Amino acid sequence: MGEEVANLYLDDLRDCPPGFVPARSLVEAVRFFHSHEVNLLSLGGSL
Repeated sequence: MGEEVANLYLDDLRDCPPGFVPARSLVEAVRFFHSHEVNLLSLGGSL
């Protein structure tokens, strides 16, 4: 079974830009990594 490939945007405050999947916490991001291949990871300014 192949994994989905996605761009992940980790930020708890800002709106998610087009083309990214939002993660509002580190826990959400880790869960996402377990089920998807991440092509691009964007981190919020305070992270």
